[in-house]
Amino acid sequence: MPLREQAIKLTVEDEDSPLYGADAIVVRAGRLHLERNPARGESYRQTSLPRSRRRAC
Repeated sequence: MPLREQAIKLTVEDEDSPLYGADAIVVRAGRLHLERNPARGESYRQTSLPRSRRRAC
């Protein structure tokens, strides 16, 4: 599975992610965000962090 798809899967399945349960995600400039709300998202780096450290970024 390509990295982009893995990152999307991680974010939509993680209850602590701002993209939890989302279905229309855009990946651009190292960041994942909602298609209709670019302010709601996270970076690839945040996606790869353990849940306990996400809020610190």
